[in-house]
Amino acid sequence: MHIVLALLIFALITSSPSMAFSDERVSDDTKTKVTAEEIAFEEIPIVVTASRRPQKIREAPSTIDVITSEDIKNWGVFTLDEALRLIPGMDIRRLGVFHTISMRGIGGGLADRSDRVLLLVDGRRINSAWDGSFRGDIPLTNVERVEVIRGPGSSLYGPNAFAGVINIITKSGDDVDGINPSIGTGGDETYLGEVLAGKRWNLLDGIITSRYYETDGQKLLNENEEFRESDIFGKIKYKGITLSAGHDKMDRGVPGRIGRSSLTDDWEYEDNFVDLSYGHQWEKVGVNLKGYLNETESLYNLSGQSTDVDSKVSGVDAQGTWKINKRNLLTAGIDLYEDKGSQTGQGTQSATNTGFYIEHEMKPLEPMILTLGGRYDIHSVYEDVFTPRLSAVYLLGEMTTLRASYGEAFRAPSFQDLYVDMWLTSTIHNVGNKDLKPEKVKTYELGINHSFTEVITGSLNLFYTKAEDLVVTQTTRAGGIKTNAPANIGEAEIKGFELGLKSKPFKFLSLFGNYSYQDGEDADGNNLLYAPKNKFNLGINIHPVEYAYLNLTARYVGNRDGYDYNTRQNVTLESYTVTDLKLEGNWKKVTAALAVYNLFNEIYEETKDYLTPERSYLVTVGYKF
Repeated sequence: MHIVLALLIFALITSSPSMAFSDERVSDDTKTKVTAEEIAFEEIPIVVTASRRPQKIREAPSTIDVITSEDIKNWGVFTLDEALRLIPGMDIRRLGVFHTISMRGIGGGLADRSDRVLLLVDGRRINSAWDGSFRGDIPLTNVERVEVIRGPGSSLYGPNAFAGVINIITKSGDDVDGINPSIGTGGDETYLGEVLAGKRWNLLDGIITSRYYETDGQKLLNENEEFRESDIFGKIKYKGITLSAGHDKMDRGVPGRIGRSSLTDDWEYEDNFVDLSYGHQWEKVGVNLKGYLNETESLYNLSGQSTDVDSKVSGVDAQGTWKINKRNLLTAGIDLYEDKGSQTGQGTQSATNTGFYIEHEMKPLEPMILTLGGRYDIHSVYEDVFTPRLSAVYLLGEMTTLRASYGEAFRAPSFQDLYVDMWLTSTIHNVGNKDLKPEKVKTYELGINHSFTEVITGSLNLFYTKAEDLVVTQTTRAGGIKTNAPANIGEAEIKGFELGLKSKPFKFLSLFGNYSYQDGEDADGNNLLYAPKNKFNLGINIHPVEYAYLNLTARYVGNRDGYDYNTRQNVTLESYTVTDLKLEGNWKKVTAALAVYNLFNEIYEETKDYLTPERSYLVTVGYKF
């Protein structure tokens, strides 16, 4: 850890403008030339998530991070949760085989769910219709990049874009340009096989990917850690029409936690989707249409009981953009989707949501960009919600961007929050609350991005968040019966900042580091659970010769409050540092790589009494046809 820190500090201090790198890129979609200064700010200068349309990242009204396919390869990560760990302000927590994802101290709702973050894949909603959550360990085989919006996103995306938005953007055939098979193996009987095949022929672009992964697990708690997953994805584009579809199937053991382990529990998961979209851009007017269907089924065999949780989300989106003149751009759209969800013994529920949104981007002065927008959501169950957003971006020359914003967002009460009726024991009764309102959040933010030189860039974001009407469990007792029901009685206040640095002092060396501070309390002055005040990420990529790479990443997570399921009391979880190593060599069309995770075999806890992985490795070999 000290070596990593020393190397980063050394590179940042010794870098000079004379070592500048220069480049010019042209986006296939926008045909816009991008300067070296813009590349210095981000590897991907064009983003689509912040305003639901392509725009330069410097002009985006939100705080946005981009995880590129190159990052995914260099870091040696294979799933979404692994990649998100290195983003400032992100908190990823494992509960054995389950994951929760939160942002800026705002964790999941009831039952440790990732339901206060909206997950999109190519703009398609993924959050479960039943409980609002999503899988954290989604494979990244077919991913071109991941765009992460930190802060409220409901003014464009509606429900669940409470703490932020994650948009996974999949590869095209042009990104692959051939056939790329690879195989891998590691400890604990781990095997991996992937195939990417894609090509672009004039106006036709097609890609198909397939992945298989299996492992017996490290058996940290018991023998019940076997994991099997297979998926297939395909996408074809012709002119402005894009059709994609996919299937994912997983089966894994659930070993439990210390004090409550199991040799028989397991979780079976299946996901299917189809997505059809059309987009066209004329000189001043653009249109985008989308229709999609996403179905998931989770079968939990826990504690001798089988529970089937089904989710079906179907929807259509229509959006238009109008470039009124050089200084005014208008975006407006409508989202309509239907949720259908069910759980064994709880029946089937359905609801519809219609959202209307409009956003006006103005440039009253050449270096200033003002964005004013809002969205009105009409739901068939809970009250209507209006969420505004106001942002001001000031481009101070080519090297500095100043940003100030205010935004509101909401999390919709899920079917599970509203309708669950379940006896845990003869004296403990969990019930829903049909009178729940949406949770509300307001966030104020100030940020600056600056290029100190052409090889050193930095960013600083300060934020203040106030959350109200949070859904928390309220317990009542009568006649020897304890009844647990959700209620809108929670409040939270979070303030903090995020600091990031990137440097490329030499052609063969690049480094990054980011630090997050967040101070969150509830209405009673208690620390928010699983919200570390201090987080620090470091990364070094060394490319000494054309065919060899070395990548080292380290993440530090400070002390934070957690919950002990055995004592039913809050506890302090100790800080930890985990370092990962990736070595890769390329020779002609062959690629070989070695990834070592938890290099120094750190023993740590993300959730009380749930064991985390020890040191492991994976060797992969690939070939490009």
